[in-house]
Amino acid sequence: MMEYYNFKEGLNSKGKLMTLDQLSKFQKDPNKDYYISIYKYNEEQKKRVEKSGTVSGIRDVTTDILVWDFDSANNPDDARKDVINLAHRLVEKYNIDPDSIQCYYSGSKGFHVVLYLGNQQVTPDEFKKATTVIADGLKTFDAVVSDPARVIRLEYTKHPKTGLF
Repeated sequence: MMEYYNFKEGLNSKGKLMTLDQLSKFQKDPNKDYYISIYKYNEEQKKRVEKSGTVSGIRDVTTDILVWDFDSANNPDDARKDVINLAHRLVEKYNIDPDSIQCYYSGSKGFHVVLYLGNQQVTPDEFKKATTVIADGLKTFDAVVSDPARVIRLEYTKHPKTGLF
């Protein structure tokens, strides 16, 4: 079964559902910002998106990653400290292999943490519950990424405002 991701060239562009193979051929300009959905779409959902022009309202999606977004406009170092705290929790409390965790600067006021779940798939509700419980008490955590229509900037692509990668 084919899996599709919502891909955008620029945050305000119209999304396009693509496979990861298609995505690697489409992403050409290193000076642009590119975004990808956290969740995967199937063939039936792709047809719905082609008809309606939007992924809005599609909730029966899954993902094999958990993503935490930490932001602090006033002090990005607060976000950095929360990321370190989260990483320690994942390793020490949840016995997560550190090699399954990816942390990177978002290019503006915070950081993303991505946890690869291997073959395990989670729904948006399971995603939100897991990320919220694990990040409990971390003040710079932003739970908005759990929205099924949400996209995140691909790592190593240029941030549109700061110009940072």
